[in-house]
Amino acid sequence: MTERPACPYCRERERIRLLSAVGGQLITAQWHCDACNSYFEAVRSDFDTE
Repeated sequence: MTERPACPYCRERERIRLLSAVGGQLITAQWHCDACNSYFEAVRSDFDTE
């Protein structure tokens, strides 16, 4: 399973849903935060270097 990123707006990690495995760029995924009702993109874990 893909590790959930923290929401960049409210820092929530638990109430995050994956919307699409591919975002605006190949290396990003689209996410939705149910805590603050924000949409954001984050680098996919398979491209993450950490």
